[in-house]
Amino acid sequence: MANTQTVGVRTNIHDITEQLRKLQLKAKSLASEQIQELEDALGSVAKLAETIAEGGEPFPVGVRELCRTVAEQATIQGKTIQVIMHRTASPPELRKRNGVVAAPPAPPAPLRNGAKASAPASKSKATDAEPTAII
Repeated sequence: MANTQTVGVRTNIHDITEQLRKLQLKAKSLASEQIQELEDALGSVAKLAETIAEGGEPFPVGVRELCRTVAEQATIQGKTIQVIMHRTASPPELRKRNGVVAAPPAPPAPLRNGAKASAPASKSKATDAEPTAII
């Protein structure tokens, strides 16, 4: 009887693990969809703000200047989100978002004597940070 209980526990654990994996994948998929909606909304905001910025005299000067800034920042933020998503996406997510999967980087070419080239110097912390801008 103890053996039957052990098998039941193992099956139950496997089922729970599988359910958790599926829920995590679903949550990640939904998050990706919501981020895509944000990218689209930022694009719409940028277009509207640019239209107002270029709209001329009917719009007050201060509003036009503010809209120039909003259009620029919305575009930058949208591109920043795209870069972050591309860096963190797995190949199936890349296919879903872009239709194309980037090839992995090529290994360094061997030197004439057969030794491999040394790794490039690491970037400073300031350049390693993700680009951010506040709207």
